Amino acid sequence: MKTTFPPTAALDRADAPSDAAVDLNVFLAYENLAAALRAAEMLAALGRKDPAGLAVQLSPWSFAALEDPQWSAQAAPYAARAHLIVIAAFGAVPRLSAVIEGWLQTCLAQPRDDSLAVAAFFHRHDGPDAGDSPRLRSVQRLAHEAGCAFFAPGVTGEIACLV
Repeated sequence: MKTTFPPTAALDRADAPSDAAVDLNVFLAYENLAAALRAAEMLAALGRKDPAGLAVQLSPWSFAALEDPQWSAQAAPYAARAHLIVIAAFGAVPRLSAVIEGWLQTCLAQPRDDSLAVAAFFHRHDGPDAGDSPRLRSVQRLAHEAGCAFFAPGVTGEIACLV
């Protein structure tokens, strides 16, 4: 049996039942499973804060997949439909790879119909990255250069305002 990841059936809103509208399309680029799980927990908490029941469409992609040109091309339509791009890393590596930074810069430069925000969920084993973290500053710079809102909830707690 051949499967695709993420499932393509949920990609287009036209494919979703009318009662299952997507309020927030989230593209999650993650370094490892620990980062993906932490990001998913934060996004779930965001959904619980919305009394109307925020409908989130999550498209998770590993850094390893995004560093591969073929997989990166497959991910592009998902990133183009995102309202929020989350970059998640868990560990002591102080910087994102040049390939991931380049991918994010290219992604943010694409024309869009909707507004876009970028969030950095960066944690070390002893807690969230500090505000002067090189990887945090890098993503913040790319978001600001593209005219996107930027959030670093581990540092500022500011992501609830997206709802």
